[in-house]
Amino acid sequence: MSGFSLRVFHPTIDPRTITEELGLPPVDFGMDAEGTRWRTALFGSETGGGDVNDALRDIAARFEAYRFLIDEIRAGGGRVEIAVTESGIAPEVSAQIEELGISLVPGVIAP
Repeated sequence: MSGFSLRVFHPTIDPRTITEELGLPPVDFGMDAEGTRWRTALFGSETGGGDVNDALRDIAARFEAYRFLIDEIRAGGGRVEIAVTESGIAPEVSAQIEELGISLVPGVIAP
């Protein structure tokens, strides 16, 4: 099973709005002088069977429905990232995620 962390950063959006729109509980969130930070764990095991590329394809398919929110966050000066701890991401899978306005970044999945 592949694990990923979805991270949202924005200068002003209320973290509760992100939670409500995505329907995902955050594992970490808050607002400070730098703006909003929000993070949740994502698991791409539904179709991935442990393969990072299949897992990311599954995540991309699920987030297609939230493109409006991602676009809104980016238009307001924010960013949306998926932290990936595994290597071997196929270029076409990376492009599929980035086409949604989500950046893939190397990361450590914190508990």
